[in-house]
Amino acid sequence: MSDLHRTLTDLEGKDWGPPTYDSHLVTECHRLRHVPLKDLGVEDLGTLIGQEIGLPYLIPVAIDLLREDPCRWIHVPGPPDESCCRSTRELLDREPGGDPPFSVRVG
Repeated sequence: MSDLHRTLTDLEGKDWGPPTYDSHLVTECHRLRHVPLKDLGVEDLGTLIGQEIGLPYLIPVAIDLLREDPCRWIHVPGPPDESCCRSTRELLDREPGGDPPFSVRVG
């Protein structure tokens, strides 16, 4: 089965349980961890990447979406393209040989 059909909770093997802090952002991040990667929208990816959640799994998905349509990110608050670039560099710096843990293609 493709990793795109799995959730961050499943991929990371960690269930955060219910949110312990009452804020929209915290509640949304908890909810999004239970959504299959293939069903995450651009705003969802921007939210999670901006909070540095699930980067090894979400960065490849976001990069593929940027390749398909860079303008898709224009109207997303808190430009995830900048978060993506910064987070991708940090992720690659941590990986031996500079390669991400895996690559996925959307579509």
